[in-house]
Amino acid sequence: MEYLSLKILEACDNNSWKAIKASKNGPSFSHLLLADDLLLCAEASSNCCSTIEFSRIFASNLVKSTQNLGKYLGFPLRPNGSSTRDFDFVVEKVQAKLSSWKAKLLSPAGKVILVQFVTSAIPAYYMQNVALPIRVCSNLDKLNRDFLWGSTDERKKMHMAKTLIAKYYPNGIMDERLETRRSGSSNWKSLKKGHKVFRKGLRWVVNNGHEISFWHDLWVGDSPLRSLVHGPLSSWEDSLRVCDVVEGVSMWNLSTLSLDIPTCPREAIKAISVCSNRPLADKRVWDTVGGEFKLGLAGGGGVIRNHVGDWVGSFSRTIGVTTSIQAKLRALKDGLNLAIDLRILHLEIEMDSLVAVELVKSITTPNAFFSTIVTDCRSLMKRFEICSLKHIFREANGCADLLAKAGCDQTPDFISFPNALAYVLEALALDISNATRFRLISS
Repeated sequence: MEYLSLKILEACDNNSWKAIKASKNGPSFSHLLLADDLLLCAEASSNCCSTIEFSRIFASNLVKSTQNLGKYLGFPLRPNGSSTRDFDFVVEKVQAKLSSWKAKLLSPAGKVILVQFVTSAIPAYYMQNVALPIRVCSNLDKLNRDFLWGSTDERKKMHMAKTLIAKYYPNGIMDERLETRRSGSSNWKSLKKGHKVFRKGLRWVVNNGHEISFWHDLWVGDSPLRSLVHGPLSSWEDSLRVCDVVEGVSMWNLSTLSLDIPTCPREAIKAISVCSNRPLADKRVWDTVGGEFKLGLAGGGGVIRNHVGDWVGSFSRTIGVTTSIQAKLRALKDGLNLAIDLRILHLEIEMDSLVAVELVKSITTPNAFFSTIVTDCRSLMKRFEICSLKHIFREANGCADLLAKAGCDQTPDFISFPNALAYVLEALALDISNATRFRLISS
């Protein structure tokens, strides 16, 4: 067939074969190669036209006219447009696949796979060349939904995703405007009944700050910030999101607010690591009660030494009111950024917080309260050619401990020290030495 095409094109080039055009300025074509057919197209000469009157087509009485030309390569052929009934066979194919005895033995996960990779592939073939009618698409969706949730003509079952979320409230069941309906199911009414109590235990964890209301959502402290301040707010300021008061990475611009925030929540805000450009979305979590998240005034500090123990650089930071684990992770992030600025390629990190070390080194998703800062630390560690992290006791990390304590009292948020400070020289010498130190442990 390829050789035949080349010979036809060669004949067109030497003007022994004249191709035809569909329009005046349209392209010319001489032949069409189909799957199992060949259509030759050429312009007739005057000699051919003179013999038309001598040409006749006769058909016997056995040849009948039809409105249905059948299918070609699986696609229905209709001379006068298309009808929605022409694609009912697609629905029948999907229905036959779902009603087989093997499909009835599948688990819920198996049903999902069957719908995604088998029944969805059947209409996808026909949709390559033609748009299926809306009625056919709706029937296909209904077949897949009924099969997934186990609904039959004799016994209907609830489609949870539609009934509990999309049908009643597209914003989710945590929306404050959630309302019950007289025709609602018992499950829906039960959710509404415990909704007020359930919301009291929820709080936001800040990642990029796009979904959290700065004044009205619980994201810092024990109550929304609007309940801690008195005075009117403009409509613009009342609708502020957390990301609207952030500049860069963890740079809070609270000076744009018209009302003063109390000292304690202000310090807690400064301790939160947030970046408005971060792809990780904000999360709603169940708040915890107990010492594991007890807040206190914290500072961070760290020192960078070379392979023989000589001073390379250090830093101290005022973190504010936060948990001890958050403070350790924030100090780790600051230390990694400082090492990157100093163009260090090989880095060995020693921390006196075993929990923080395990959080960063774990391959699992961290706790929602720590997910943002842990993700940042993991990303920064990948920028070094060689980077290791291990735990040591605080007694062997005295210099960094002194810098962290200094960060609690300093006025600037962050200070870096290219040279060793006088008050850390003794601790620095002790860290470098191999002297034995005592450590109190609980029996």
